[in-house]
Amino acid sequence: MINNQVGQVIAVEPGGRTVTVEIKRAGGCSHGSCNHQIFQNVDMIVRVRAANAAGAQLGDFVQVSFETTDALWAAFQVYIAPIVVGLMVYAVAGALAAPYPGLLGLTAAVISLFIGLKRGNRVRSDYTAVRLLDPDAIQQDQYSCQNCPFR
Repeated sequence: MINNQVGQVIAVEPGGRTVTVEIKRAGGCSHGSCNHQIFQNVDMIVRVRAANAAGAQLGDFVQVSFETTDALWAAFQVYIAPIVVGLMVYAVAGALAAPYPGLLGLTAAVISLFIGLKRGNRVRSDYTAVRLLDPDAIQQDQYSCQNCPFR
């Protein structure tokens, strides 16, 4: 699955093949224009190195594209797999009348969690600046309550 984000070029490496893009990611309704702010202000700035397929220059706004399949698989290994493994070990240990099946299931879940964390730390995404964007169009879209479920 391919994901796209909007960011601003803050550095161009010599030769122009690679750029550093700053992506501002805002939490739901934390931008101040909604009148019901139920979420905390969780703005986060992420800086990524991206291949410069768009020919972007310093200060340009670009659309950054990246693959999310590896990140989703890593999230599965960290959040879902330990629960499934723990429940399976608990069920098998209970069926075999092993002592302390809950402790065995918990131990298996923790081991699975650490394996998932170790593998998840190796996930790398390849970012590509694919298109130059108009800065005026970005400001209106970025700060609207268009996708707010509480409006």
